[in-house]
Amino acid sequence: MSGAVARQVYEIEHDIDPKQAILKDLAPYLDDIRIGGPFVLVGVYTREGEKRLKGSGIILPGRTGEEDRYQGITGLVVKMGPGAYQSEVSRRWFGDKPVELGDWVMFDVKHGRALLLGERTCRIIQDTYLDAVLQRPDMAM
Repeated sequence: MSGAVARQVYEIEHDIDPKQAILKDLAPYLDDIRIGGPFVLVGVYTREGEKRLKGSGIILPGRTGEEDRYQGITGLVVKMGPGAYQSEVSRRWFGDKPVELGDWVMFDVKHGRALLLGERTCRIIQDTYLDAVLQRPDMAM
């Protein structure tokens, strides 16, 4: 393949499991929120503090977490409305395996309404605006 460039994919070394951190941050608030219709509540993944990329000497500066609060494009599905993935359109979007609670998802920030629950930024996003399910939140940066 002439002109093709191999791209190295790095994984961030976390001191604390990011899924557990989001669930812990949001636990006091989840019972106080009801999500309506085809909407999904996503806890935004933030790369707080200085982070090292596994298998490399690359260090992400501490300010990346602050940027993620406003521009983060990945998050953890923590609550779903009763109509999420019930319509024919939304079921076609992800096929036989729709998005589930606890999935890491990718989204465009312009499609979600932001809210702050404690110190954690969240987004309420319509089901068809979740673009992908990821194995790890640091797959999209």
